[in-house]
Amino acid sequence: MLASVAESSSPPPPLPEPEPVASHAVVARDARAADAEAVAAIGSAAFPLAYAGVLRPTVITAVVEQMYSPTVVTGSINRCLTTSTAQFLVAEQEGVVTGFLHFDWEGREPELHRLYADPGRTGRGIGAALMEELHARLPIGSTYILMVLATNTGAIRFYERCGLLRERTVDAVKHYRDNMGFQAPNPTEVPALIMRYRR
Repeated sequence: MLASVAESSSPPPPLPEPEPVASHAVVARDARAADAEAVAAIGSAAFPLAYAGVLRPTVITAVVEQMYSPTVVTGSINRCLTTSTAQFLVAEQEGVVTGFLHFDWEGREPELHRLYADPGRTGRGIGAALMEELHARLPIGSTYILMVLATNTGAIRFYERCGLLRERTVDAVKHYRDNMGFQAPNPTEVPALIMRYRR
């Protein structure tokens, strides 16, 4: 009886083909001069959002003008491409630049100066992909610092997840001036943290 039932049963219908899934993988790579426009646009949008209510509007405008023109960004990218002690990385998703990272040793010690994602794409692993790529490139035993606003608790937690430790407090405006050459109009003290990574 069982055999006859099995023989008379029709095979199950085929499963439907799965819908294609769009790839949103973040690829971190060396920046090229051709990326300068995209990097400048991200920095010009992300920096004011990050520092609104913390820095004076005149200081925010000065930072954007001094650091995020395509010409200045192109110069930074080209300098990083010609030295082994600097990295200018971009994150790319489906051929679109969605974030960037700038690391070098032009100051007193190696420093991660900038890490920004397109404000419309935050929370998608862009910063983590850039940090992972940077750390994979650093030689064993190396160390670097970064500065983060003391009030930016979300960024502090992110960097701690990336392996950085809190080291000391500084004035953010003075740190920018001493380490990146930024000149602030009528500066006032802005509390910030120096965090350190050791590989």
